[in-house]
Amino acid sequence: MARKNGVRYINKKKSFPKINEVGFAIEEFIGYRNDTPFLHGTDVVLLSYIKKGKGTHYMGSRSFEETPGMICVTHYGQQHSIVSENMDIINIYLQPDIHPLPHLPKPLHNVLPNIIPLHPNFYHKLNEAVRVKIMDKQKFDLLLDCALKEHESDGEGNVEALRLYLKLILIECCRSALNSFDAFPFDKRKEHFDADRVRVYLDDNFKENHSLDALSSMVELHPNYLCRVFKSFTGKSIFDYLADRRLQVAMLLLRTTNNKIIHVSNEAGFNDLSSFNRKFKQKLKFSPSAYRKLFQ
Repeated sequence: MARKNGVRYINKKKSFPKINEVGFAIEEFIGYRNDTPFLHGTDVVLLSYIKKGKGTHYMGSRSFEETPGMICVTHYGQQHSIVSENMDIINIYLQPDIHPLPHLPKPLHNVLPNIIPLHPNFYHKLNEAVRVKIMDKQKFDLLLDCALKEHESDGEGNVEALRLYLKLILIECCRSALNSFDAFPFDKRKEHFDADRVRVYLDDNFKENHSLDALSSMVELHPNYLCRVFKSFTGKSIFDYLADRRLQVAMLLLRTTNNKIIHVSNEAGFNDLSSFNRKFKQKLKFSPSAYRKLFQ
């Protein structure tokens, strides 16, 4: 285990070459036991699925009691640790900043970036602890068992099969997230419910033009107070959050379509192409056209 910026760090890309080839790897821990929090990060996005047993999951500065059927997302380098006497865990490793996640049908397509940000720069206070309760555990267990067997094989069509399994896994995660009130756990104060109403509204209506006055009227808060509450709640200003939402939509479109850049800009909610190009390059260090070439 190495250290990076003082954080204990596990390099999963070296352990699983398929992460570099497919952007997806899967590993099972049966009878996992750990008595003491051992905080560490990884060089990938980690989805930890609790198949059996109970324990305490430390994620960043927070902790949660985990039970079977819960899947938890740990981001690049984010510290986490699971304490348990006896637990079966399936870890799913992803590299969405390099390998595009599969395109999902609406409305799941709009849910995915909230669960798995497409780049480390989209990390914020809410998605530091994303947890989703899987609706159909028996079905999901079977799906992961099949994915594990495929991951261990080297048969013809292995890469294509793994990509299909990943798509099915993400579909089930997004379906469950649509029905999960704990995907973004937060203090249940009224002002946080109001801020979350605004967040959800922006997620669903990212293409629309928004004003601070209209958003504050929607939740009956003074505009200045809403700005403070939203920043405290998410770690971002309202319009920085909206810009990030639009940029992630644009990233998916650039990865999965051949649409012209101006069309991508409009579909993502940017009314001005030069503004879109500038914000995209500021956030991702690539122009939209250069970013698209990475995935061709």
